[in-house]
Amino acid sequence: SVDGVRLVFAQSGRSTGGDREGAPKDSIGILRVELEDWRTRDRPMKEVLDDIRARTSVIPGIKTQVIKRQDGPPTGKDIQIELGSRHAELLAPTIAKFSDYMINQTDGLIEIDDTRPLPGIEWEIKVDREQAGRFGANVSAVGALVQLVTNGIKIGEYRPDDAEEEVEIRVRYPRDQRGLSQLDLLRVQTRDGLVPITNFVTRTPQPATDSIERVDGTPIMTIRANTTAAYLPSEKVAEITEWMKTADIDPRVKIRFRGANEEAEEAGGFLLVAFGAALFLMAIILITQFDSFYQSVLILSSVILSTVGVLLGMLVMNQTFSVIFTGTGIVALAG
Repeated sequence: SVDGVRLVFAQSGRSTGGDREGAPKDSIGILRVELEDWRTRDRPMKEVLDDIRARTSVIPGIKTQVIKRQDGPPTGKDIQIELGSRHAELLAPTIAKFSDYMINQTDGLIEIDDTRPLPGIEWEIKVDREQAGRFGANVSAVGALVQLVTNGIKIGEYRPDDAEEEVEIRVRYPRDQRGLSQLDLLRVQTRDGLVPITNFVTRTPQPATDSIERVDGTPIMTIRANTTAAYLPSEKVAEITEWMKTADIDPRVKIRFRGANEEAEEAGGFLLVAFGAALFLMAIILITQFDSFYQSVLILSSVILSTVGVLLGMLVMNQTFSVIFTGTGIVALAG
């Protein structure tokens, strides 16, 4: 057992995957951990999470991610890079470049995943309507015949006495006749008798696509990662941005940093406007009171110098600059 853990809730099954809580698409289960009360716990939450991460990282054949519960608006992982393009075929190769760089060519990033479709093949069946017309075959009949090999033909619905929802009634071939080779043996009824559908039907393998994400009608994919305690997300964002300049990325792919970085940029922009508005209002009040531009500028210069002093103090003390908390404090200091 892990010291500091009170309860563990387990949820298994592939349906738990996806974007919820930052989990990748190939997730097979989620464990929700409830810690002991902080007043009675022997160690801080960070040590408990690090212990869980260390113990689960050595399980053979299993990759784990330890995600801390987020308070406030959900922002997901520390670094989220959104790639969008009208040419959807460009997204997967570009995501692969980012993934290779973040895994093999830089330090400080953990729990890296992306939203590329899981590996798989789906068969696309095309009917040559012109050729089918020559044989006198009905395209709808061909489609129904193919359904007998796949999901079956829906012929009705039935609600059992012990169920609240209706159950579909479908007709399809026995299990041993639902293989891919069975498609080559299917024959459709025409005016000239039974005709193999291979005369006008072709099947081609295609990469399986389980879902398509779009923003403003543009297909997107996202790659996400967390940072270790030794690095700040802003540092890694700057490093990735510098790498992008020499990464030979197709210009038709638009790249955007989302998540915490996006929230920080929005907060920074708001605080700059608030700081400027505060200085302007203070200048109006000072000019009204002293009736002198010189004295007003002299007093306002102390605000600028105090802000510089705060930043220098944080630099000397090697403290982290938080756009929201530090920025709000500077605006309050200006008052």
